[in-house]
Amino acid sequence: MMEAAPDRAEIADFAVAIERVGASDLPLIEKHWRALEQDADVTFFTSWRWMGRWLKEIDAAPYVARVRRGGRIVGMAFLCRKRITNRRFLPSQVVFLNQTGDPDQDVITIEYNRLLSARGEAAAAEALVRFLRRTPAAVGGGWDEFQVSGAVDDTLASFDAGGLPRRSTAIYGSYAVDLAALRREDRDYLSSLSSNTRRQIRRAVSLYEERGPVRLKRAETAEEALSFFEDAARMHEAKWSAQGRKGALSHPFYMAFNRALIPDNLGDGGVDLLKIAAGDHVIGYLYNLLYKGHVGFYLSGLAFEKDNRLKPGLVCHAAAITHYRDAGADVYDFLAGDARYKASLGDRGETMRTVLYRQPRVKLQVEEALRTIKHFIAPPDKT
Repeated sequence: MMEAAPDRAEIADFAVAIERVGASDLPLIEKHWRALEQDADVTFFTSWRWMGRWLKEIDAAPYVARVRRGGRIVGMAFLCRKRITNRRFLPSQVVFLNQTGDPDQDVITIEYNRLLSARGEAAAAEALVRFLRRTPAAVGGGWDEFQVSGAVDDTLASFDAGGLPRRSTAIYGSYAVDLAALRREDRDYLSSLSSNTRRQIRRAVSLYEERGPVRLKRAETAEEALSFFEDAARMHEAKWSAQGRKGALSHPFYMAFNRALIPDNLGDGGVDLLKIAAGDHVIGYLYNLLYKGHVGFYLSGLAFEKDNRLKPGLVCHAAAITHYRDAGADVYDFLAGDARYKASLGDRGETMRTVLYRQPRVKLQVEEALRTIKHFIAPPDKT
């Protein structure tokens, strides 16, 4: 373990320790992580359900960071350091928060990313950044940038306090449905939608019902859940292939990770695989991540047809949202993305960003100058 005295002038109450993760360390790390989860604001992505599986599947050598105050662990995260090249010729050593830095492995897409910190201990993130700046050897040597992907603004404010400028490299909106509010107001989901969206869903359901009753089925066994996932993956990739493109599910790591995640978390309610069908005709599949009343929509596989009055996505999500409302969940979160159907089905939610915190390096200043010149010569299309 590598440890350093805290900067008393700025983070006087915190001590940070970072160590390489070995297989024999996992039981203790899991114990600490799960204990901290009980006193933290967490989604599935920073729960041990996700992180524990991620550690077992990745081909990388991560570090675990523990932030203590008064001897108590108040913050934890995983860090990976990787050399990347900016603008195709400027090398940069980047430290990634809860990701590997390898696009083929990060394709699983973490959201609501953060330092897992106890409630009231947001300054633990600042302490981590200041420690990394002062003790670069803790992550294997000097570093130029610290990347946090898929984080919301409140989380980023805690890292901002670490004193480094940041640059956003990606910004995504999100949409969600407040299921708890629907129950409090004794409203059904369709009544909360615009008249146009309601009409589209009702017309599509009526057309589907010509093939048989529209029903939602949850996978009840690991075998059934994996079968739903494979069918969803096939349908999902068929859509991308029709557009001449490849989706995330074409990556072997994505498939391997989820084939392991699903049976690990099905029995105790961490994941849900849903099939929505009209009689024997499958309309689509939804793969959702569940954590303490928060339902995160992670993947769909939909049966698109030539008749554009059939709306498999709208019908599947409407069925799922009604199901989770009745089951007592609090939020149905479409997660990151500004797709039109999400805006039709939910209300505006969190903004998620991928950001780089940058050390004062000449090469990074050169890269930023090149970026500015390119923007000036060819400004982005605003249409």
